[in-house]
Amino acid sequence: MNETERAYIAGIVDGEGSVSMCLRNTKPKHYDVKVSISNSSKQLIDYLKNLFPLFNIFTQKDKRNKNWKRRYELYSSSLKNIKIFLENILPFLIVKKDQAKLLLEYIEIRNKVFSRGSHQSIHPQRENEIYFQLKEINQKGRKDFGK
Repeated sequence: MNETERAYIAGIVDGEGSVSMCLRNTKPKHYDVKVSISNSSKQLIDYLKNLFPLFNIFTQKDKRNKNWKRRYELYSSSLKNIKIFLENILPFLIVKKDQAKLLLEYIEIRNKVFSRGSHQSIHPQRENEIYFQLKEINQKGRKDFGK
């Protein structure tokens, strides 16, 4: 992938993408990660799928309004795939750069855990902090940026 493609994809992620974590109420506590791009253009999603073949595609026709277009979503919940994806576009991200850095930090922590042959977190406090920071950044609604 060349630099122009990486910058283009970063722009798509900034505008149409999501970089997130969600908490699973299991014991021990567990987080799921996800990077996704949603769009009504199948051509765009197919183009991205060609560049990232290990990502998945989800499609949905919203039933609330028959005039709405079908939605296509390219996504991954794989730590390995997300790491490769974010590392490729990170230098070009603007809007979602902070989210990407946080998720990459979380992935780094988890990879250290897995390399030890364990699933038990070695930095549970930091994992929680990352989760809540991402949640705050991704919160919908009005934000007071000037504070």
